[in-house]
Amino acid sequence: MKKLCSVVNIIPVIAKADTLSEEEVVMLKEKVRQELLENSIEVYDCTADDSDLTQQEMEQIQNKLPYTVIGANTVISKNGKKMLGREYPWGIVEVENPEHCDFSFLKSMLLGTHMSDLQNSTHEHLYEEFRKIQLEANGISSVSRRSPEQIELDTQLEEKQLEIEKMKEQMRILKEQLGISIPVTS
Repeated sequence: MKKLCSVVNIIPVIAKADTLSEEEVVMLKEKVRQELLENSIEVYDCTADDSDLTQQEMEQIQNKLPYTVIGANTVISKNGKKMLGREYPWGIVEVENPEHCDFSFLKSMLLGTHMSDLQNSTHEHLYEEFRKIQLEANGISSVSRRSPEQIELDTQLEEKQLEIEKMKEQMRILKEQLGISIPVTS
């Protein structure tokens, strides 16, 4: 995992969570978190660039790490509703029930809210860094492979930034002429 975390996004998962008691799940999650820290293993941080999340939501996401999942391929009927799960003599374990495991949260995070961020961070940071290291190891300079669209967008961005700077300078001059002493932020 130490070598992998520099190449891929790692999302720690505890499988077969239905075989563990609630206390065992809490202890195992804490042990995994501790091992990740002690071994300097970086995991995908879905809270890093997400300003839409509140502090409480970010803490909830971090506290769920590593995510517990239950695998089942059996459709069970409960109160007329069909669901994936496992039936035991003492009850039913539902795959999508947040009280039983973190699967529904993990699914919505990976396939919904954070999919594009996960793809971007994997490609732009991890893959490009891996590619650069591999090219340098083979004696090839690491020239960025930017598409024509990316080059055009970068050019437009630079032009807009220059326009903003010119407008800020014009505002500063106007304010000086009018005698207004409000600083222009940069």
